[in-house]
Amino acid sequence: MTTIESRLDRIESLLERHIIQAEADRQTIKSVVRELVENAEADRQAFIDSISENSERIETLTERFDRFVEQAALDRQVWQAEIRRIWEYLLSQGKNGGSPQ
Repeated sequence: MTTIESRLDRIESLLERHIIQAEADRQTIKSVVRELVENAEADRQAFIDSISENSERIETLTERFDRFVEQAALDRQVWQAEIRRIWEYLLSQGKNGGSPQ
């Protein structure tokens, strides 16, 4: 075997090892990318679920708040009426001679 043939054999051997390693690297990269895509999809779905859940909670809280505001308005009207009734009673007591001189 000549020196040139020997060198060509070594180059061919090196190229084969590099090709094998490159294919292994490609498979590893492909696997990692697939896993990243799956994780990203799972994260995206979890995010969507979280948004949906939070939207439902916000809607529930908004409905509760609206009911509290309505009840507060009703309570205010009742208290105003009660205060007015008491005030009118006190005024009527003063006009009938019930007030101190």
